[in-house]
Amino acid sequence: MDAEEQPSQALTSRFKLGEFEGTEHSVYVDTPDRFYDPRGWSIRSRHKEGEDSYDVTFKRRAELTDNSVSKDSVDRALEEARDAGFDSSDDNYAAQVNASYASTTLDFNNKKEAGCIDKQSNLPKGDRTVDIAAELEPGKLSKATGTSIAEVGPVASATVEHRDTFTTAEVITAS
Repeated sequence: MDAEEQPSQALTSRFKLGEFEGTEHSVYVDTPDRFYDPRGWSIRSRHKEGEDSYDVTFKRRAELTDNSVSKDSVDRALEEARDAGFDSSDDNYAAQVNASYASTTLDFNNKKEAGCIDKQSNLPKGDRTVDIAAELEPGKLSKATGTSIAEVGPVASATVEHRDTFTTAEVITAS
């Protein structure tokens, strides 16, 4: 890290970090007893520093077997996704494999844009966040859960701040 606590040129070069994007703020929507999470869904509003709008993302996650990105594991998750109505013909959802030490998932993201509610580009809080998510709710979410956001009565989390986000980082393997 350099004197301003930013990645040094050597670190940026070594790990091929993308350009620094700044701070982002997120608010998550679920019920106090976590209705959506065990059903594989997450709902998030996120604002990135400098943007004049924010995104509302509806994400469906399928766990990959044995926390693995093996062909068999991904194929099983894709089959499960097809059974749930997610396939390549649906261009409303972007698919990606999300791998970490803790878990590996096949994610389907439906990202929608909403205008900021004030001149400071702050995310809406509490009930307003929930109302916006309900207004933008995709059909697959209500079909998969058998209900709607408005009927479930979720709440919004406190705002989570993520600092020092980057556009990309390349995975480097030891040689």
